[in-house]
Amino acid sequence: MYVNSQSTSALVDAYEQQASHVDLGHQVAYDSDYLTRQARSFAVTGDPRHLDNYWAKLDEKPLQQPIDKLRSAEEDYDEEIEYLRTAKANSDAMVEMEIRSMRLVLEARGVPESEMPDAVANTNLSERDQALSDREKRAEARGIMFGEQYRSAREQVINPSENFRETIEAAAAQEVASDQRWSRMVTWAMVGIFILLAAGIAAILYVLRSRVTNPLRSLARQLTDSEEENVTVSVEGVREITAVAEAFNQQQRQIAEAMEALEDEKASVERRVEEAVRESEQQKERLQESVDTMLEAIGRFADGDLTVRLPTSRDGAIGRLFEGFNEAVAGLRSIVGRVREAAGSTASATEQISSSSEQMAASAEEQSAQAEEVAAAVEELNQTIGENARSVQQVAEAAGDGSQQAQEGQQVVAEATGKMEEIAAEVQGTAETIERLQASSEEISQVVETIDDIAGQTNLLALNAAIEASRAGSESGSGDTGQGFGVVAEEVRQLAEETDQATTEIAEIIGEVQTEIQEAVEAARQSSANAEEGIELSREASAVLDEIVGSISRVEQMTDEIAAASEEQSTTSEEIARSVQSISTAAQESAAGVTEVSDTAGRLERLSTELEETVQQFRIEAGAGSSPSTGQPSTGQPSPSGQSASAGHSAPEEVPQEYSGDGHPAEEATL
Repeated sequence: MYVNSQSTSALVDAYEQQASHVDLGHQVAYDSDYLTRQARSFAVTGDPRHLDNYWAKLDEKPLQQPIDKLRSAEEDYDEEIEYLRTAKANSDAMVEMEIRSMRLVLEARGVPESEMPDAVANTNLSERDQALSDREKRAEARGIMFGEQYRSAREQVINPSENFRETIEAAAAQEVASDQRWSRMVTWAMVGIFILLAAGIAAILYVLRSRVTNPLRSLARQLTDSEEENVTVSVEGVREITAVAEAFNQQQRQIAEAMEALEDEKASVERRVEEAVRESEQQKERLQESVDTMLEAIGRFADGDLTVRLPTSRDGAIGRLFEGFNEAVAGLRSIVGRVREAAGSTASATEQISSSSEQMAASAEEQSAQAEEVAAAVEELNQTIGENARSVQQVAEAAGDGSQQAQEGQQVVAEATGKMEEIAAEVQGTAETIERLQASSEEISQVVETIDDIAGQTNLLALNAAIEASRAGSESGSGDTGQGFGVVAEEVRQLAEETDQATTEIAEIIGEVQTEIQEAVEAARQSSANAEEGIELSREASAVLDEIVGSISRVEQMTDEIAAASEEQSTTSEEIARSVQSISTAAQESAAGVTEVSDTAGRLERLSTELEETVQQFRIEAGAGSSPSTGQPSTGQPSPSGQSASAGHSAPEEVPQEYSGDGHPAEEATL
């Protein structure tokens, strides 16, 4: 079996290796065809996906992998490896042609080298290829991929690949044939072994039949033919069969002993049954007594007496039943007390519900009014949106006018640029004239200073003349001559002072004029600079106007989009108006529902009153003269608070109870 398994395993391995070698040969041919298809497709279409597929497959080293696989095999594949090496060398030449074709296509498409595959980016085209136009580069790339040189190179790859495939398949077939011969030899050997094994098994079965089967048949006949209860069998044969017969005889003796013990147990059971019947009669009497007590308590309970209790001194199920009844009555007594409170609370709550319902009705009406106001506001919004749409249309028209005006502005700016150049020249001449005027004003300032000096000296002379005139009058004794000379001197002095004042004012004016002339010179220079800047700015303004024309075109497009959006907003506002109308309708329906709630609250208040009257029928407090219908003493006297126990909504006072170890009350307790 082991040899057969090994031969079968070897044959299976040979088939698998044959299939692997066949797949390897086909894979080599397929990889070569795949690379060619991708390279040609990229040359024709320029689709980057074909380029990516090509390099992804080439990165897998499709011809190097089979070489490495054959080298690692246990068999000798030197001939096959040599075929693959030849195909790989020829394939490298094909790859160079394909890379050149890819570089031509990528340059024709304007792809920078940084985005090209490394091998393509590192390839330099000849001067002839670089001088080609984009269209000629594409045509050259297609010519490379479909030319005679490429087909010849491809055949040099295909022929060694085919030789490799044929050789590897022949080697695999030879190995499979060898393993098949070995497997057939092992199979025939196994057939002979199986024949010998079958003969041995037949001999063993014959022996078993004579030594085992016949004694077992004899044992079966003895057991079947015997009608006695105590059967003893006798069997001759092998030791195992004799042991079975002895075990059977022992089992028979044990069965007889068990039958005697069963008769004794039967008599004992009959005695215990009689005792149980007597005990049952006694329990029946106790049960009847307990049932009567239970029925009496249930009758009082049915009459509304919740103070009824059963004795808890009984044992067993009856005691637990009585305890359960007492607990149920106590729980119901507590529930009735809470129901009294709840009835009073419900009556109060229904009053609040009625009040709240009225407020909710008012709120619903107010909400409906607000919804109508919102609907009106939405209508106004719809009108506003319409106005906005018209305004947008006006803006579009204004944008068109603005575009035309901007174009006219470009012409005006060009004319202004020429005028500003003329103004710059005139400003330069004006600046030179003002500089000459400043020189003249400085000369005038010097003349004014001279006049001011003369006026000062004249004033001094007039003062001396006045002194001399006064002295002359004193010496002559006649004041007329000195007085006349003094008057003239005073007039001269006053004239000198006025001249001095005038020259001072002229000097100040000339100073201001010089300052203004200086500022005018600076302003003229600044104007000249500004004129030059204005010329530059006018040129920039011309460029800006070009951008403005483009922006206005975009504004016109945006106004069209805004107009479409305004129409959508109008549609949306109409939907909002319909929704608000639905809200108003819902608010009115809500008001109607609130009214129904108010009516329901009234009915609930009446039911609460009826519930209070109903729970008054239960007596939950102990008293000799209590009445089942009112729960108060039969004297009819009012309670200290002046109201009935239920009217005050007070909870019944619970009397502490003592409990036994099993969790049930140990003695009676009343509320």
